[in-house]
Amino acid sequence: MSRKSKDKTSKKSAGKKHRASTVTSSAFIRENPAPWRQWGNDIDPEAIRQMEQACLLPVTVRGALMADAHVGYGLPIGGVIAVRNAVIPWAVGVDIACRMKMTVLDWPVQSLTERQDTLEDALRRETRFEVGAEWHPRRQHPVLDRDWSVSPVTRAHKDKAWAQLGTSGSGNHFVEFGELEI
Repeated sequence: MSRKSKDKTSKKSAGKKHRASTVTSSAFIRENPAPWRQWGNDIDPEAIRQMEQACLLPVTVRGALMADAHVGYGLPIGGVIAVRNAVIPWAVGVDIACRMKMTVLDWPVQSLTERQDTLEDALRRETRFEVGAEWHPRRQHPVLDRDWSVSPVTRAHKDKAWAQLGTSGSGNHFVEFGELEI
């Protein structure tokens, strides 16, 4: 594959809108990539390259790259693509339980510094970060009452799932505080 040009256009309010490079066509790669948007500025260039490559697939309709994206296996972790009439197993980036959550508080912005200890205490109480993080005592949830014997994998991992329910795991997980402008 050879890249002829790279053209990015930006849209202030909804993330950066991308039109990636034109690539020599073949049966499995489209000539013009599907459009995609990027949120955030300091994303690993390799994760951006992975998104550009995924948007060259003939089944890709649109893509998005979140602010916490990082290199995955195939598709970047923190990336998502919409496809037409296809299922792509590697399109999960391999970080199955990765998530983003935003909590909006009706507080004046100076409360972020005035109440920083309160916010940090709430985080320590309500989530766990690190490899193998677990809750002691374990959290209760109706999903744990379901039939976990539907497959050998679910049966073997119910106890681990229960111990890690509601944790944030390991990796590039982080917390940010800031002001939301609508």
